Amino acid sequence: MTTHSLQTSVITLASAARLRDSVIAHAAANGWSVAAVVLDPGGAVVTLAKMDGVADPILEIATDKALTATPGKITRAFFERKQH
Repeated sequence: MTTHSLQTSVITLASAARLRDSVIAHAAANGWSVAAVVLDPGGAVVTLAKMDGVADPILEIATDKALTATPGKITRAFFERKQH
């Protein structure tokens, strides 16, 4: 009998924070103002940040868009949620 297992990745808070900080640093170096959201494989927020001057609603938009990149999520779901 062959057994199969699904391997999932887990992101630690420390790794997520490094990723978030790298995104913010890259944006700052390029003169961009952004919000950065890091999710775990299940779509839960691990960490987020927005740069000075970024409007608060951008965090929600960035989180929703990040959800479309998680396994099993599709961009259509993002738009459908926004329609209701």
